Amino acid sequence: GNDFVIPLRGAELEVTRVALRIQEELVKPLRELDITDKEFACLRAIVFFAPDCPGLESPQVIQHLRLQAHIQLEESTCEQRGRFGELLLILPPLQSVAWQMVETLHLAQLLGEARMDSLLQEMLLGE
Repeated sequence: GNDFVIPLRGAELEVTRVALRIQEELVKPLRELDITDKEFACLRAIVFFAPDCPGLESPQVIQHLRLQAHIQLEESTCEQRGRFGELLLILPPLQSVAWQMVETLHLAQLLGEARMDSLLQEMLLGE
């Protein structure tokens, strides 16, 4: 990891909710699975390479890259029956938590409680 600590008790209730979800739905299962760096990299690529993202000029290229990540993940887990599926089951909560984080950031920005770098704002909020 990056040795970054997310406190489970925070001043902001919504931030605390997100932190608890991250801990319960992502960190704990990933630790229980004892995920390798290679597996984690493949999962990140699967999430990152989204061919259905609006505005892509070559979604087929992105689809191919995502397929390569799937293949790498499958090959790295072929010795452990069921592991590939267990790892893929991490993706829905990851996506859900990510959406909740983006919504929380957007709300905090609208309420003037947070300032966001213009690049981050464009990437996360499409503004």
